[in-house]
Amino acid sequence: MEFVGTTVESLNMEERMTLCNMVVEAGGKNGVVPADSATFKCLETSVAYEPVYSDKQASFLTEYRFDVSKLEPLVAKPRSADNRALARECKDVNIDRVYIGSCTGGKTEDFLAAANVFLASGRKVKVPTFLVPATQKVWMDLYTLRVPGSGGKTCSQIFEEAGCDTLASPTCGACMGGPKDTYARVCVSTTNRNFPGRMGHKEGQIYLASPYTAAASALTDTIVFEYNNQFHNVKQVTDQDFQSCNATSAIAVYTTGSDSITLKTPGHYYFLCGFPGHCEAGQKLDIMVAPGSLSPSPRPSAGSSSHNSPHPDDQIQRNSASSLQILSFKLWLALVSIAIFVVVEEAEDKDRQFFNIILATTYEKHTEQCHLLDTVSCSSQQLCNYTYGYGGSQLTKGVLATEKITFGSTSGNPTVLDDIVFGCGHNNTGGFNENEMGLVGLGGRNLSLTSQICSRLGTNKFSYCSVPFRTNPNITSKIHFGSGSEVSGDDVVSTPIVPKDDPTYHFVTLEGISVGNKFIQQARSIPPPLDGVLCFSMLPVDADVGIYGNFAQSNYFIGYDLDKQIVSFKPADCTKQ
Repeated sequence: MEFVGTTVESLNMEERMTLCNMVVEAGGKNGVVPADSATFKCLETSVAYEPVYSDKQASFLTEYRFDVSKLEPLVAKPRSADNRALARECKDVNIDRVYIGSCTGGKTEDFLAAANVFLASGRKVKVPTFLVPATQKVWMDLYTLRVPGSGGKTCSQIFEEAGCDTLASPTCGACMGGPKDTYARVCVSTTNRNFPGRMGHKEGQIYLASPYTAAASALTDTIVFEYNNQFHNVKQVTDQDFQSCNATSAIAVYTTGSDSITLKTPGHYYFLCGFPGHCEAGQKLDIMVAPGSLSPSPRPSAGSSSHNSPHPDDQIQRNSASSLQILSFKLWLALVSIAIFVVVEEAEDKDRQFFNIILATTYEKHTEQCHLLDTVSCSSQQLCNYTYGYGGSQLTKGVLATEKITFGSTSGNPTVLDDIVFGCGHNNTGGFNENEMGLVGLGGRNLSLTSQICSRLGTNKFSYCSVPFRTNPNITSKIHFGSGSEVSGDDVVSTPIVPKDDPTYHFVTLEGISVGNKFIQQARSIPPPLDGVLCFSMLPVDADVGIYGNFAQSNYFIGYDLDKQIVSFKPADCTKQ
């Protein structure tokens, strides 16, 4: 299929990729947009190439002409990409997920489109909204590129303010039908296929849409009830029946165990569990829907519990809009519990809460040095909320705070450092396993852990020995400061730290690599196989610098002398240090 015309010529390369990507769903083998100035600018290569065009005398099986000024937003309804409908014809569909991502709809331009919808709305999403970039470069763009007209905000900041789920690591995600973001019953998705089982559950109803439509759909005023339907149901009742727990004359009955209900007008909505005795035990909920100028105000009934309440920095913020606004939440009806749990997000895994701020008597929230961070915002509770992404796709979100840290020392007496600034992360995602919950900053900026501790101790020397990624969690890595932290002895290799304008990183120059006994100067080529085994290979990266990551650094003593501007490496078994 070949796409031509003034509209096609106005599309950027990412938009053209989306157009061509969908050709397979239309029964074609490939999609072609004739090469033009946009194509040549995208390539910008010194390698010679010759663009190929259709012959002027070429004949085509069929030609279609469209007046784009008359087109409306379309969706593909379940369960085929050709089950086409106008988006406005699906306005009464109750959804419980929105998914923006994939190779088709997870490029930088796609997320910019979604961000503009959220920015213009000024509202929070009302259903879980998952964001999965297509590539590592796209992931980095979302944390670095400023959205035009946003006052300098990045896409990640706009998504956070809109209440979207934390940006996931680049992955095929929903197209694999596996991770947690794929068990939707009814989902609006920017992926390219909606066949049965494509996003996990075989009964899932997947509506394919553009990023604009997907983002707008996420702002729909919807509540989600999730429960075990063997022991519970949900009934919408009148005020009188709500007060008396009468479930015999319900307005509506829901029994799937995962019910999405759209509330379209202001006023009270009354729900209860219709199983005998459950309403009387407190399983009932009164929701007040206010006009858009007000904040949502759910009113739990007597006997309700605030258990599993959201993190204080995740509270719904006041905003104004012309439409209705309600709180999007989940109602959990637990068989062994009497109370109703109303939560904004799923409760965190208690096994992974390594730091309990309630028990930490020296913990304090901190705002004084908030200005030193790049991606921060001030919450309505006057807290410094940060979001930081790292090159390994890890992400940490939380509150800037201070805490007392105690170290052992060679003198035998502990060293106590008060008011060390750290990020108290309540949402850490990416390359963490079940025994990890955060990141240690080793960079040169003022608030990195090493910078703070070195300045307090009056030293510019530190070293560490990192255990491999899958090591027993009872075996920990070690970090040393001051005298005695030097890396010395046999097999030590040292290299100068290269001064750069950016103090975040410690820059070094790659002089070469060794494969067996062979040294490749400046590493300008991939070394040939030795005994049939390729021991090391290198690939180009899109970023300005390559990162010598924490995986590569494991099982090495690595020491920094920032006075001499030298970093040293020594092979070691860090599990035995």
